Amino acid sequence: MGRRNSGDETWHRLKNWTKGSKEAERLASQTLRYEGFKFLDPSHPHGGPDQGKDIICYKNNKVFLVAVTFSKNELSWSKLKKKFNNDFKKMTDQQGFIFFTNQEITVAERKELKNIDEKIEIDVYHLERVSQALDSPPCYGVRLEFLDIDMTKEEQISFISSRDEVLHEINDRINEVIKESKNNIPTEELREFQNVLNQITGFSNASQISVPGLSQKGHVSKLRVPLDELKEFKKILQSIAGSNIHTRAIIGDPISRLQVPLSQLKEFKKILTSIVGKEGIGAHHSLGLNQINRLQVPLQQLKEYEETLDRIIEKKNKIE
Repeated sequence: MGRRNSGDETWHRLKNWTKGSKEAERLASQTLRYEGFKFLDPSHPHGGPDQGKDIICYKNNKVFLVAVTFSKNELSWSKLKKKFNNDFKKMTDQQGFIFFTNQEITVAERKELKNIDEKIEIDVYHLERVSQALDSPPCYGVRLEFLDIDMTKEEQISFISSRDEVLHEINDRINEVIKESKNNIPTEELREFQNVLNQITGFSNASQISVPGLSQKGHVSKLRVPLDELKEFKKILQSIAGSNIHTRAIIGDPISRLQVPLSQLKEFKKILTSIVGKEGIGAHHSLGLNQINRLQVPLQQLKEYEETLDRIIEKKNKIE
């Protein structure tokens, strides 16, 4: 039997779940990560007492408790609501609660769950919502790992296009920063940072690479950095600049609030050089692809870099 179309395959495999709670919690954790939740901390995916706290995560300065309920059989509304209430009662100091399930929940039922406590932010990831999330380009890898569903040709093109868009947004962001910062920040140093990014992505040779049947800049075909890590890097840039990259109408606004010392940008370049090899950075004939193949920087180190910048900024503000 071939794969169902229009997202039905994902929907049916979630509904007819054949794996255990460990896989369900990991699927939930990966999906929520792409939904913008950070620092996900699973309690005991291999089993064990977790006091009902399957996952703890953060978003918009709020702490969320995530309860995961995946069943191989269809649960009645009364049983599902009882499960929700039992998990909800185990909240302690969290400001939000997420109920993540492979069960169908109607609009009226979702509204009832969300209104249980007006002081707590409640969100429900039901069967249809989880299915749609997994059928989006950022989650194709999660879908493949947990549901064993390969990408179609159309999805491959969508995935490449999505990844290319992220890189263009980062590059556009840097260009806008340079244009608006002539009187505030030396543009030459920002251009150096931009060049480092271009070398990592292969962006500077965009015109010489093409993907048949798809009009794009081409650097994607030689990219070696996973899409999820690029998105995390994008979020770090957002937090540094203090604005949303998607909000093009105010894209120049964060310049006035940019608090990153240029010396720190230079230090970032030095660290990158020490990780990937000095000969890679600036090797224009190879477009930086040599060092990309050897790039070993874990995403955690980028997060630690962001935390270090935060501490520097905090100390600087106290001194001033």
